[in-house]
Amino acid sequence: MKNKIFIIIAILVSFLSSRYVFAENVSIVSKNISIDKNKQKTIFVDQVTIKTKDNKTMKSNYAEHDKLKGIIKLRDKVILIDQQNNKIETEFAEYFEETKIFNTKGTTKITTNENYILNGEDIIFDNINHFIKSKKKNNYRRFR
Repeated sequence: MKNKIFIIIAILVSFLSSRYVFAENVSIVSKNISIDKNKQKTIFVDQVTIKTKDNKTMKSNYAEHDKLKGIIKLRDKVILIDQQNNKIETEFAEYFEETKIFNTKGTTKITTNENYILNGEDIIFDNINHFIKSKKKNNYRRFR
């Protein structure tokens, strides 16, 4: 009985202290969370939602937060919605907390609030310098 109480308290302390760290730059919510204190990484699985200070929302089914490097890796149905309601969809992305750069890997679809759709690959979104770029061929079209 004492061991169970000790384990529950240890898990709660670990969880609460980790959530405090996330409150500085991003807020991350998920159904399943596992923490590796040695590597300072946290794994989020199933219905992951990440909110940044500048009102971006990222969703996926898997996220890995590397606290030391300030990188969040997302995969499996990744969606980013920014404050202007532009939407980015991909299967794998990385978000760099310090530089606020969002990199997609592989096929990416962007739907803008001005009714444009861009289909491409390996796209870099730099939120500080306000640009989008890719070394791969991309195409866009306007929809109604």
